[in-house]
Amino acid sequence: MPWPMVHFAIADRVCCGEPSPSFLIGSIAPDAIHARAGSTREDKERTHFVQNGTLPTVDEIGRQAAHFFHQDEAPEWKAFVRGYMSHVYAGVRAFISETSKELMALYSEWGIDFSAEVHA
Repeated sequence: MPWPMVHFAIADRVCCGEPSPSFLIGSIAPDAIHARAGSTREDKERTHFVQNGTLPTVDEIGRQAAHFFHQDEAPEWKAFVRGYMSHVYAGVRAFISETSKELMALYSEWGIDFSAEVHA
C-alpha cells in the first residue's frame, strides 16, 4: 500500500491542486487504524475492504463508495468518502501514474458527483 504522501499526491491530482481538508483526511483515514493500540492486520484489512486476504475489486470499491457516499448529504462527508475511496483504490492500483484519471472515470461510473470537490 502507498505511503501517506502518495495518497496526498493523488488527492492533489484528483482535485486539480486544491483538495479539501475533508478529502485529505479521507485519503489517509483507512491507515489511521495504525494509531489504535493493539490494532491488528485484520483491522487494517477491514478498513481497506480486504476479504479473506484478497484486495477488493473495483466493483466492490464502487459498492462501498455508493453505500457510504449517500449516507449523509454534507459536502464534508462526501469529500471524506471520495478521499477514502481514492485511498483504497490507490492501494489496489499501487501506483500513481494513471490513478487520478481512472478514479475520476470510476466516480462517474459509480454515480458519484465529483464536481463539488474539484470546484470547492
